[in-house]
Amino acid sequence: MNDSLPNASATQQAVPSTSATVDWSAKSVVRSFFQLRFPQVVLLLASLLILAVWTWPAGHMEEQVRWMVVYLITFIATLLLGYWVIFGSVIGARWKVLIILSLVLLPPGLIRRVHFDGNLGIAAIDWRWQSVIDPPEDLAPVQLSLELQEGDSPGFRGADRTGVVEEEPELSRDWNTHPPKLLWKHRISQQGKAGYSGFAVVGGYLFTLEQRDQMEEVVCYDAKTGEKKWKHAYPALFDETMGGRGPRATPTFDQGELFCLGATGELLCLDAATGKVKWQVNILTNNKNLDWGMSGSPLVVDDLVIVNPGAQLPSAADRALIAYHHATGKEVWASGNGRAGYSSPMLVTLAGRRQILLFDGDGLAGYDPATGKPLWRHAWSTQQGINVAQPIVVGANRVFIASGYNTGGALIQVDRTSKGWTTKEVWRTPRTTMRCKFASPVEYQGYLYGLNDGVLECLDLRTGKAVWTHEERRPRKATGAYGHGQLLRWKDLLVLVTEYGEIALVQATPNEFRQLGRIPVLDGEKTWNTPALAHGILYLRNGEEMAACDLRLLQP
Repeated sequence: MNDSLPNASATQQAVPSTSATVDWSAKSVVRSFFQLRFPQVVLLLASLLILAVWTWPAGHMEEQVRWMVVYLITFIATLLLGYWVIFGSVIGARWKVLIILSLVLLPPGLIRRVHFDGNLGIAAIDWRWQSVIDPPEDLAPVQLSLELQEGDSPGFRGADRTGVVEEEPELSRDWNTHPPKLLWKHRISQQGKAGYSGFAVVGGYLFTLEQRDQMEEVVCYDAKTGEKKWKHAYPALFDETMGGRGPRATPTFDQGELFCLGATGELLCLDAATGKVKWQVNILTNNKNLDWGMSGSPLVVDDLVIVNPGAQLPSAADRALIAYHHATGKEVWASGNGRAGYSSPMLVTLAGRRQILLFDGDGLAGYDPATGKPLWRHAWSTQQGINVAQPIVVGANRVFIASGYNTGGALIQVDRTSKGWTTKEVWRTPRTTMRCKFASPVEYQGYLYGLNDGVLECLDLRTGKAVWTHEERRPRKATGAYGHGQLLRWKDLLVLVTEYGEIALVQATPNEFRQLGRIPVLDGEKTWNTPALAHGILYLRNGEEMAACDLRLLQP
C-alpha cells in the first residue's frame, strides 16, 4: 500500500518554482532597464533639457552659450547611446561594430565642413560631393584715373572709423513710397567663402580683400557696375572652424595708394590705379597669429602706416603696435606689449592730445603717433581677449568701449595732469547690456545705438542704462531681428545690414524703437562684413555676393 503512495520529494520537484522563472533581484531589474529603457530615457531627458535651454529667456542667456549648451547635451547623449549600443543592447556583435563605425566614419565621410553663424548655430554644411572651384580670370592691365572725392569712404567705417556719415545726399525715410533701388548684384565667389573684408570707396571704385582657394586677393571694382577692374593675388590662406576662411580687414586708401592687411599678417602697399605692389611685409614675423586672424585695418597717420600685430609671444615684446613708412615700407617704430584684438587703431584727440586710440586684446590704450610711446592704458578683460567693436569717443576726454561674451560696456574717462595720464570708469553697464560682439555702435545726441548680442539697443550715455531694446526674435532662430550684422549712421538714421543679408532703416531716437523699412538684398550663409555708405549708395558684401543699393530720396 505504501508503494502506491506518491513520493513526496518527487511531488515537490514537479511543482514549478516561481522564483526560478522571474528574477526580481536588483541586479536583474537594472539589467532589464539598461537593455530596454535606457535609450528612451536618454533621448527624453536630452529633449527636455534642450527644450528648456532653447526657451530660456534671451536676456538671461547669451545666444552663443545657448548653442554651446545644446551641443554639449547632444554630445553627452550621443556618448551615452554609444555606450548602450556596445554594452547594453542585445543586437549582435557584427551590428554593433557596423553601428559604431557608421557613427564615427559617416559624418566626416559625408561632411567637408560645417559653417556657423554669429551665435555658433549651424548656418550651412559643405558636403563632400559639392566640389566647386572658381574659374581662372584674365584681366587686362589698367590705369585708372581716381581721386579721393568729398563723400567717399576711404576705409573701414568711413574716413574717421566712427561709422558716421554726415555729408551725403538726402536719404529716403519712407521705404514704402521711395524704396532702395538695387543698382547691381554680383557673385563674388562660386565657393562662397571669400572672407569678411569690407569696401573702401574712392573716386568711383571699390577696393576689398577676398579669398580664392589658397590665395588672398586685393580686388578693385567699378562702383557703378560692379565690374572687376584689377586684382592682385598672393599666397595666403587663413582658415578656422568657427569663423571660417579668408581675410578680415578692410583696405585703407591714402594719396593714391592702397594699404591692405591679410588675415595671416601680410601687409601690402599697392598703387590703387593699377593694382601693382609697391612694398609688402609680414607683420607677424617672430610672432603668433590670433585665433581668428588679423582683423584690424591699417591706419595711415601722416607718413606712417600703423598696424596692430600684438605681442602674442615673448619674441614679439615691445612690438604690439608697429609703424611703417608710407612710401618705403621700412619700419619706423614699434611699441607696446598687449595682445592684439580684432578692433582697428584710430586717430583721435583726447584730453587735448592727438593720439592713436587702440582697443586691443588687453584693454584700451593711447599712443603717441610720431614715436609710438605709450601714453596710458585702461585694462579691460574679456574672454580670450576678444575685443572687436571700435571705441567711441564721447566729448573731450571720454571713450565708450564694449565687448560681447557677457561683458557689456563702460564709459572711460581719460585725464592728463601734471603727474601724467589717468583713467577711470565713469559707469559700467550690466553684463547683459550692449554686448557688442562683432558690430561697432554709433553715437547720436547723447545716446548710443548698437547690437547687443544681435539685438538692437539704445543706451543713455549719461547713465549707462538701456533706454530701449528691440526684442523681436528671428523666425526659427534664437537671435534678434538683425543678428550679428553691422550698422552705420547718417544724421538721425541708422542704416543696418543684417546677418541675414537684409538692409534696414531705423530712426535714431531714444523715444522708442522705430523701424522705417527692411528688405532682403544678399543671399549667403551669413553677412558679417561692414558696409560702406558713399554718395547715398550703400555698398555691401559677404563671402558669396556683393551689391550696391541706392538709398537716396531723389534717385535718377
